[in-house]
Amino acid sequence: MIKIFWHSGFVIALLIGVLIIPLVAYSEESAVNDPAKECGQPCRNFQFLDGTLIRDPNDGRQKLALNNFVAGGNGALIILDYQQDEAQRYDFPVHAGGRTILQISPARLIVASEYAGAFLPFDLAKCQWDTAKIGVGPGNDYTWMLSEGSDGWIYSGGYPHPNLYRYNPQSGEAQDLGEMFGEDNLYNRFVAALPNGWVLSSVGFNKFALVAFYPPTGEKKLVPNQPDAMVQLNAIGNKIFAAWGGKLHCIDGDSFEEILPLPIPTHPKPDCYWSAIYNQSDENMLYLLDSQGVLYRVNPNSKQVDSIWHLNLRGGRIMGIDDRDRVVGIRGQDYFVAPLNAESIALKRIPVDAPATAIHFLSADPKGGIVGGPGFGQTLFHFDPKRKINFNTAQVVDAGGEVFDGKFFKDKFYFAAYSHADVAVWDPEADWNQWEQINPRTLHSFYSEGVCRPRGGMIQGPKHKFYIGFSAHYGQTGGAIAEYDPISGKTNLWMNPIPDHSITALASDGKLVFAGASVDAEGIKPVANDAYFFVFNPETEKIIVKHRFPAMPRINSIAYAPAYKKILVADTSAITIFDGDAFEKINELPLDGSYRDRGPGSFFSVENELFFAVGRAILFIDPASSNLHQVYEAPALIQHAVYSEPMVYFTHESRLFRLESKYIMQQIKRVRRD
Repeated sequence: MIKIFWHSGFVIALLIGVLIIPLVAYSEESAVNDPAKECGQPCRNFQFLDGTLIRDPNDGRQKLALNNFVAGGNGALIILDYQQDEAQRYDFPVHAGGRTILQISPARLIVASEYAGAFLPFDLAKCQWDTAKIGVGPGNDYTWMLSEGSDGWIYSGGYPHPNLYRYNPQSGEAQDLGEMFGEDNLYNRFVAALPNGWVLSSVGFNKFALVAFYPPTGEKKLVPNQPDAMVQLNAIGNKIFAAWGGKLHCIDGDSFEEILPLPIPTHPKPDCYWSAIYNQSDENMLYLLDSQGVLYRVNPNSKQVDSIWHLNLRGGRIMGIDDRDRVVGIRGQDYFVAPLNAESIALKRIPVDAPATAIHFLSADPKGGIVGGPGFGQTLFHFDPKRKINFNTAQVVDAGGEVFDGKFFKDKFYFAAYSHADVAVWDPEADWNQWEQINPRTLHSFYSEGVCRPRGGMIQGPKHKFYIGFSAHYGQTGGAIAEYDPISGKTNLWMNPIPDHSITALASDGKLVFAGASVDAEGIKPVANDAYFFVFNPETEKIIVKHRFPAMPRINSIAYAPAYKKILVADTSAITIFDGDAFEKINELPLDGSYRDRGPGSFFSVENELFFAVGRAILFIDPASSNLHQVYEAPALIQHAVYSEPMVYFTHESRLFRLESKYIMQQIKRVRRD
């Protein structure tokens, strides 16, 4: 019997011996006779990154406009009529949706999009996109904040360059105004435009800076009092508000000097400070959040301070206070409307279909079907046509981000999620109650121990314990292997087993943990050049052996084949084979050029036979001849594949397919007969 324990990151074809890859073009005839069946797009969710209260010019009612990011597809603008519990969805004509939205006139919104630094204008009166005036910030991927300048341009920062961009909503022109500070910085997250024409930018992570820029002349200067982080900026009149160092700062828009004392009252509690200011604030009324999560309404003229919200939304967000003094907000897939200082909230699902999103991972359900999750947004989907299961969950953990991987153990689904390095468990058979931390519930967060993103996924290793590969916090290099025991609940974390490297791949033989360490870092450029494969003993907490991969930045996946007692390590150019006892390098198989950069792939076994999905092919590994035989070609790039008896499920972006395992088993018989 052959078993393979494997974690997949970006996967590339492998075997021990001769490599044979007979690729055949996918034709119209093969499409008609394709034995695989498409299951639709079962992974659906909302990922609201920003929103604003608007007044609909068509009916005069206040509504909530939401910018929804769609992984692997076009974004969506949601106009939520929370008073009637109705919503309309307007899919982006291009681009994925983003992190900010700005109303520049009663009938016009500017909606930002990821992956293109795009500015998309929407006409509220006509309920349509103004496609002729879509602008794209050259070289920009992300936009965190939009600010309207006195010159009529809309300003934004970006990533992966600390540049300032601007967009003309009248012409649709977008411009790159250049780097604001530090070429090694990757971010210009927050911007604020002043009435006098100056624009402030908050940049980082390599070195934080608050920079003032004057577009007419290109003059640039640092603000005298510098923050120790990237900070949210809010321009109110000719003043800039921002919180850092344990207090809210106010900066004069002419001199850029800090104004002391602040033109707002001190916090009424001695152990608290103002930590943020809401965009709804103006010169007559400030909405301030304090360090304990309490929202206050402050009159800067009368100095009156009123607490208006104290309930912890645990990952939810207040989007605004409407004209009837009601708090309107969102939490995951839901929204709420509540009176000031409410003691509880009633969550309602967004009353419009969520868009299909790219599938980020797949895991087999031992009872049949699969569980998976989206590329962005803290939800899961559960799919099994035999049991007629096809649904998407609400928010599974409190923090933002997405689930990276998960495994079933004793009928419960354990999973690891970014961005707070959460380990959580969900019982698909029990009633849903995440709000009260009953089901699903968070078991442990490793965030306070220095990690955030589970790049290396999650495996089950020695003594049924789960092992998770993490990267370090934003702005830091390094990573960790974390351990969670589902029986005792005990945890462990080994930080920086390979300095300056995150953990991007894991596997186990049931006694030891095999790991891949890569140069990946969060929010900063890598400082290392070489990847490593190493063997780790959780009992002794020591590295037994490590192997350097010179000039290779990333280990994509690791497999352990107990029948051969071999460890297989895939990087971006080759498969390296190690002896499973001595951990010595045996062989290296360079990858054929047609299989480089072919996207993620998956390894699975059916009836003790081994298969590997890479590119558009499912390949059978013949243990007798050590050859690879293509047994199926998919209509599109396979990104994830898993066997869940009796089906092989595979994905392309948001599309899910299933292939009866008996089909590929018949192909094996043909291969052996021939």
